[in-house]
Amino acid sequence: GTRPEPVPHPQADLPYTRGDTFVLYTDGLIERPGEDIDVGLQRLTDALAHHAHHEPERLADALLADLGVSSSARDDVALVVIRL
Repeated sequence: GTRPEPVPHPQADLPYTRGDTFVLYTDGLIERPGEDIDVGLQRLTDALAHHAHHEPERLADALLADLGVSSSARDDVALVVIRL
């Protein structure tokens, strides 16, 4: 058979410095049924701005609380917070 063509993946180059924080998450953190994803992204952005001074573990806890994520969430949620 023929091999499928590779799917191009978007890439971005961003400069970073010591002390920057990376927040990686799955869609379950920000998506809500019947709500535009931009609303969820803004909610995350606001929470990040409000809690930016926290260390990574506490920042992750604060984000989960502010975004209303609980152990009974409708969607799987993965969140990784890394401080360089």
